[in-house]
Amino acid sequence: MIKFHFSPADYEKLNKKVKQTTFAMSEVISESSKNDIAKAVFTISSKKFLRDLSMVAKSDKDKYGHLYEWNALGVNKAKLFLMKRGAVSSGNVFIEFIPLKSVKSVPIPKELMSPGKTGKSIKNRHVFANRMDVVENGKSVTIQTKKTIAFLSNNEIKFVPKGKIIKIINPGGLMGRYALGEFAEAWFSTKLKPTIISSGLFKDIEKSVTIVLRKQNPSSADVRLAIKNVSAAYSERKVAF
Repeated sequence: MIKFHFSPADYEKLNKKVKQTTFAMSEVISESSKNDIAKAVFTISSKKFLRDLSMVAKSDKDKYGHLYEWNALGVNKAKLFLMKRGAVSSGNVFIEFIPLKSVKSVPIPKELMSPGKTGKSIKNRHVFANRMDVVENGKSVTIQTKKTIAFLSNNEIKFVPKGKIIKIINPGGLMGRYALGEFAEAWFSTKLKPTIISSGLFKDIEKSVTIVLRKQNPSSADVRLAIKNVSAAYSERKVAF
């Protein structure tokens, strides 16, 4: 038979240790720690989000074409928006999608480049700078032609004379309207959690915090530093590339 004897001093020592460990553990759910973790979550999720968007875009030009430069559908470096980490508060991250200007000329359809009955063909090019913002938000566009322009409509070439005012109700078509916003809403409601779990972030935080709590006198500052260091290893920048 084995008998253990704890003196009042032993109990007090154990009680102190438990209280200290419990106090240190409270740092895991503190404001600063949650915000550090949230910043790491942004980096991890934004990378996966942009990869998934690129894959989907390549198979649906009509819907996602305006999110990338001409002839660069699904190429992340050619996307026409920035995914930026906004305010971080109470473990919540606000994400901003900032439109970028297109710098490439709008491609001319082959049909318009071939000489017509008059022997003329389309040669002048233009840049639709605000393409992403206009198409994504379904903004109508009003233009006044500086010279005769031509475009394809139902496989037929249409001409618009100089000085004509044209209002385009749905530039880019209805398919592209709110495409990025809808994709983001669906992705973050279904893919965020499994993406973060599979990243190893929480496992690494758990390991680091466990090591701290095994110390003789763990403090909340030690736990906070452990969480901060692990989170910083995952968090790279405020803007996703």
